[in-house]
Amino acid sequence: MTSATKTKVETNWTLTKVQEAASKAMTSQCLAVKNFIEKQGPGVFAEWQKVSIQPRVQHLKATGVKTPFELVKAMAEFETNVFGSKINIWGDDKLASLEYESCACWNNIQQMVKMTEEEGKKFGEMFNQSIELMAKEFGFKGQVAFEGEKAVITFTK
Repeated sequence: MTSATKTKVETNWTLTKVQEAASKAMTSQCLAVKNFIEKQGPGVFAEWQKVSIQPRVQHLKATGVKTPFELVKAMAEFETNVFGSKINIWGDDKLASLEYESCACWNNIQQMVKMTEEEGKKFGEMFNQSIELMAKEFGFKGQVAFEGEKAVITFTK
């Protein structure tokens, strides 16, 4: 056995570096899972979407989310703080929206995968399906509208 000196590693990354690493790790993991699942046959991806949103739904419910506005606020706070996305929110207890000025994970996907316009639309459809599933878990309706480079998620009660 060699004699080595232990060194405690301290936290020294900036918030921006942490957010970049977190969004890249999440994006890489999601792309790997998506690519694997798509090879498993029809219907598997839809089943995975249902299962994969559950931890997020449980987290949001644990924060006390009850209204569409509370949902967009909790989602925006998480994504802004953890991934560094730039998000605007508005609404009330019946209808609320979240607008991505910049989505850190989407930006990473575009850097990692050189996709066609058709593939981009497919990603958008998958995102919309996930939002619809998540909204249903709260008793809401959810939809995504794409306005140029921006995505707007709207939840209604």
